[in-house]
Amino acid sequence: MIIKFNDQNKCTEKEYEEFLKLDFKNKIFFTCKDWKIIDSNCKVIRIKQLFNKDFVLASYEPFGKNKYIDLNNYINKL
Repeated sequence: MIIKFNDQNKCTEKEYEEFLKLDFKNKIFFTCKDWKIIDSNCKVIRIKQLFNKDFVLASYEPFGKNKYIDLNNYINKL
């Protein structure tokens, strides 16, 4: 199972920390910010936004293979 989270809906460092505390080992976090906290059980994917937003639009989250991550490969390696 993969647990996915992003920085929409006014996500703060507090929500990010709560996500990291979830007891799952395959977590992905899509963001357009630089987060200081790193966790080995969470793959952080920083996505450049075309619009000047402070969060990742759902339509910009990667599907399949793109320049940010090859999700197909990531899933197949689990």
